[in-house]
Amino acid sequence: MWRWWQRLAATRLLEVDARGELVWETALLTVARQVGKTWWLRDVCDWRLEHGDRFGAEQLVLSTGKDLAVVREMQRPARMRAK
Repeated sequence: MWRWWQRLAATRLLEVDARGELVWETALLTVARQVGKTWWLRDVCDWRLEHGDRFGAEQLVLSTGKDLAVVREMQRPARMRAK
């Protein structure tokens, strides 16, 4: 279950205008360590991959990080589905 700030950030990030186009092209998320950034990002990336039809094309999502172990853990569900 997401924290309040995760729900708010996702709501704003995925906000659309009257034409159905995303309001925000770019987002910068800066929060303290150990508050759920990685898992929030995983969920948002996963949602974006699964809803490419909303954006008119198949989606390509790139996620990186400085810690390979954390990145692998974050990407595990998507990798399992890809297999």
